[in-house]
Amino acid sequence: MGAFLDDYFIALKGQSRQFYISALADGLSWSALDVGEVSQSSDNLRAMIVANQQLWLFGSRTTEIWADIGDPLFPFAPIPGTLIQQGIASAFTARVFDNSIFWLSENVDGDRVVMSTRSYSPERISTNAQEVYMSSASTLEEHLP
Repeated sequence: MGAFLDDYFIALKGQSRQFYISALADGLSWSALDVGEVSQSSDNLRAMIVANQQLWLFGSRTTEIWADIGDPLFPFAPIPGTLIQQGIASAFTARVFDNSIFWLSENVDGDRVVMSTRSYSPERISTNAQEVYMSSASTLEEHLP
């Protein structure tokens, strides 16, 4: 999965807590030293999205929000106090609409809930019936049309 923020190309490293950034304004130049790693949780990254000039890194159980702090050694760092105790159940469900972020979340208990946020406090927007339906699936694909 990839993204673009502040003239950096960003790519997730599969099955890990890491992501890579390219050289500034050069998507063809990548250094093995330009790697970030989520540190506020132990779950692997599943998805990322850029919203409001911030990098949202979704794990299987938690979400960290990072920003460009301008450090010349590595420009991105987690925003203090923004760890969200909801991860993402399916990698490509994170979307931005009208300055809000929506995603199909999954928590430490495996509960699946559709969340929305304009800031750093997610709100549940799915109904109980929808959540029972989503949680009953062993995989999400088996219930897709």
